[in-house]
Amino acid sequence: NNVAAFDTLATYLRTNKRKAMLTETGGGPTDATCLAAVCQELDALNANSDVLIGWTGWAAGAFDTSYVLSETPTLSGSKWTDVPLVTQCIAGKFH
Repeated sequence: NNVAAFDTLATYLRTNKRKAMLTETGGGPTDATCLAAVCQELDALNANSDVLIGWTGWAAGAFDTSYVLSETPTLSGSKWTDVPLVTQCIAGKFH
């Protein structure tokens, strides 16, 4: 888990009057360990939002939903269902 690295980066950014954005992040959409790590990462980024001004989940676009990092919802009948990574981490972390 590299959450401490974001605190170190945030300190550097504040000291040097800079800002940054994480342009791609993600993980296995159903693996519990990965879900926890991504949720912690996004919490760390949000806790330093004065200098870490945003992040983007790597959604894999229109790739087949079998792609290991896919955040693409699946359609069953008329209902769309998000992968756990989206429901447990990404959707609830927007500020």
